[in-house]
Amino acid sequence: MSYGLDQDFWLAVALAFLALSAIYYLWLWWGGLIRDRKAGKKIELPWE
Repeated sequence: MSYGLDQDFWLAVALAFLALSAIYYLWLWWGGLIRDRKAGKKIELPWE
């Protein structure tokens, strides 16, 4: 027990944090993609 809370609770907190982080990352990526398409920019892969 850490800080008097169960291990299952901390697992749920960690998974929720990772899920929110992934959603935020995808939201930013998708928004940038839409912005670039509207601006008429050619979408290039990072290694090109």
